[in-house]
Amino acid sequence: MDRLKIPTTLALLGLSFTACGDDEPSIVGTWEMTMANGETFPQMFSEDGYSGTVRVFLKIDADLTGTYSYDVDYDAGGEDYSEATALSVDDTDAPIYVLSVAGDGDVLSCELDGSTLNCTDLVDDGKSTFKRR
Repeated sequence: MDRLKIPTTLALLGLSFTACGDDEPSIVGTWEMTMANGETFPQMFSEDGYSGTVRVFLKIDADLTGTYSYDVDYDAGGEDYSEATALSVDDTDAPIYVLSVAGDGDVLSCELDGSTLNCTDLVDDGKSTFKRR
C-alpha cells in the first residue's frame, strides 16, 4: 500500500494549528488605564512649575501574578517617578477577575470584555477602565 506523502510545509502548518489552544487566562498581558472615576488617562498635569503625564498599568503574567504600576513622566525640570506593587489574580469566576494589590490593600473586581477590563475597587467603590496594550 502506498503512503500519502504530506508536504513538509503542510505538516508544519498542521502542527502550528494544533498548538493554538490557549491555556493562558485571557486577562494575561499588559493593560493601561484609560479612565478612573470619570477622569481620562493618561492624565496630564501642571502644577508648581512642573508638568507631565500620569499613567497606570497592570501587568499580569500567566501564573496570575503581576504588578500594578503608577508612572509619572515629567516634561522638564523633574525626575520621572515609577512605583510598582505586586498583585495576584483570582480567576475562579472568569471573565470576572478579582485582583488583590499587595501593600495598599486594594481589591479590584474586574470584568473582561474583549480588550477592555472594567474594574470596581471593592474597598472604596472607585471605577476604572483598562485597555489591553
